[in-house]
Amino acid sequence: MTQLLTCVRRTLPLRLLSSVTVALGCLLGVGVFLVPALGVATAGPWLPLAVLAALLAAWCTVSSSAVLASARGRAGDSGSRQHGTHIDLRDHLGVWPARLSSVAFLAGQVILAAGIAGVLTDHLWPGGRSWSGPLVIAVATTLVIARLPRPRGLGLLPVLVVGVLAIVVAAAVALEPAPSGAPVPVVEISGVAEAAAMAFVAFCGFERFTTRGARPRSGVIAPMTIALLASAALILIVAFAGWHQLGPHRLGLSPTPLLDLVVAADAAPLATLVGIAALAAMLPPVIAALTSARDAMRVSIVEGDVRWPSRARSDASEPSWSVELVVGLAACVAVLVLAPAAVLAMGVCLLLTHYAFLNASARLIAGEQDTASARRGCTGMFASVILAMSLPVAALAGTALVLAFGAAALALTARPWR
Repeated sequence: MTQLLTCVRRTLPLRLLSSVTVALGCLLGVGVFLVPALGVATAGPWLPLAVLAALLAAWCTVSSSAVLASARGRAGDSGSRQHGTHIDLRDHLGVWPARLSSVAFLAGQVILAAGIAGVLTDHLWPGGRSWSGPLVIAVATTLVIARLPRPRGLGLLPVLVVGVLAIVVAAAVALEPAPSGAPVPVVEISGVAEAAAMAFVAFCGFERFTTRGARPRSGVIAPMTIALLASAALILIVAFAGWHQLGPHRLGLSPTPLLDLVVAADAAPLATLVGIAALAAMLPPVIAALTSARDAMRVSIVEGDVRWPSRARSDASEPSWSVELVVGLAACVAVLVLAPAAVLAMGVCLLLTHYAFLNASARLIAGEQDTASARRGCTGMFASVILAMSLPVAALAGTALVLAFGAAALALTARPWR
């Protein structure tokens, strides 16, 4: 018995480290490659405060997602509501709030995939090519349709990305920057709130970790909390290096701050490494976002909210590849129409809308039995609403149009008794 306990104590740190690596892989993506520039442009030296606010909102939402996933597992629901990363909320909030939440989640994931693809193409083809964004979406959609098994060693991609970031930051900090007489930009409190909302992009993707498998809630929240802290630290470290080497003005205007950083630090050969790290960090989130959108569409199809030809088959819980194709085409349109920063702002606004519903649902589930989770649900709900309302007017208007169009479409296509 003593030997068994000793073995368990030795393996626990390794399991935690493995879980943290997986959780960090779910978060690493567009955040460390673009959020430092967007945050400095709107918040200036107050970026750490903005990242802290986004971190609080993300941590509360992670807790709520774990609460819902745990409740779903206890209920033993084997129906449509267990599809992938999307948790249907109609049992807790009612039909129409759940439908609006699903529309926000589906559209947010599609638009987020388009935004990440746009940032990735900026790093792979800095000159900008009209076909590059749709090419990334096409590759990701093909991989989603193919349903290939997860390759071995994929969990080591976060290690590669963090290693490249460490090299770039070291090169930027080691070299003295060119003198600049530009003053530090003046920011207002509204800019800090907008920066916090955009910083939330760096924490999107946690559903891939919180909803996978039947695990105790503590086994989900603890690794993801460490991963959230690591992701926030990486954003601030990259922002510090960019501020040191580029200055606030140049950093805030850069669509590819890491590439500009290696050029300014006289380390242009590292640009290839940055491109490899960008591909390793951003292609998996594009695939994951399209997969999450597909999962949300499947729930809507099986629940009767959306009419689909394959719904008539006996295996109604597995719609055909046409769902993935439609999701991919929608992402292609988004990546062609809007700039990456605008797409990301609209995508995170939609996801924050969904997370407000998700936190409210977790608050109802927790009730008086779990006051800590209930308080985190309340905090996450209010934080999600405040961050969403802090985004640019264009993102808010786009979100309102998507929700209105989605609600109208569901009202026309949903089964009447639903």
